[in-house]
Amino acid sequence: MPERQNAPGRVGYPALVDEGDSVGLRAFATPAEARISHQRGCARLIRLVMARDFKSYRRDLPVNVQGEIVYRALTAHPLLNPDLVAGRDLREDLLDRIVMTVFLEGQEPLRSAAAFEARVASLRGGIGLPAQEISRAVQGVLEQLGRIQAALPKAAPPAAADIRAQLAWLTPAGFLLLTPWERLREFPRYLKAIEQRLEKLGRDPRRDAQLAAEAAPIEARYRERVKAERGLLPPGDDEFRWQIEEFRVSLFAQALGTRAPISARRLADAWVARERMQLG
Repeated sequence: MPERQNAPGRVGYPALVDEGDSVGLRAFATPAEARISHQRGCARLIRLVMARDFKSYRRDLPVNVQGEIVYRALTAHPLLNPDLVAGRDLREDLLDRIVMTVFLEGQEPLRSAAAFEARVASLRGGIGLPAQEISRAVQGVLEQLGRIQAALPKAAPPAAADIRAQLAWLTPAGFLLLTPWERLREFPRYLKAIEQRLEKLGRDPRRDAQLAAEAAPIEARYRERVKAERGLLPPGDDEFRWQIEEFRVSLFAQALGTRAPISARRLADAWVARERMQLG
């Protein structure tokens, strides 16, 4: 991604912008905004270059109508995705997710036409298997999400409200574009923890409330910080944000395991480290 550039009356970080049938260039106020836009712009450019390939990929994606319905019904989150709206097309977002996973994530940003052409030439032949893997995983996530949404009206109101708030951050409209594949692969476990929580809720609602109270203060502090930071550190790239999800797994479905040891104390220490990093 290009470095910061200053022009008379204008300061910002230039990046590619996805314009649908083309890509453009504009300046952004922060490096994070520019990086996100640049990645989506590169993804659009790759799809335009490989339009014929993606026409067949789109047709053969292993997702069903029910998954499409669940995805379209997701609610936009004003803090996480101000440029994404509800009613998004699952297959289109899946294709963008596949492109970002195969061509962009975990690699150097594309800064030149030569680098772009070399990347596409070297990776375009290996897109079929990742497309199938990612699509099947997402279809499974949407099936889990549908089951959770169907169960929520029957749950105790405090727990249901807490779960809805969690899902608003985990699976807002366009979450496939907001969440790196490395994190999306963990979603089945996060959602399974919610399903297990709902199963236990009827037997011991008091215990559920006690566990929810352990997570509430640090989550509230984090969400207020995201609001104040105005996108400085996107939640998808924020390690602390994912530690919160791991903490919830440890509280409500401990048998599922976590990616790394987690506790209220570890989370508090991680928060202090995050604050220092942001201030530094």
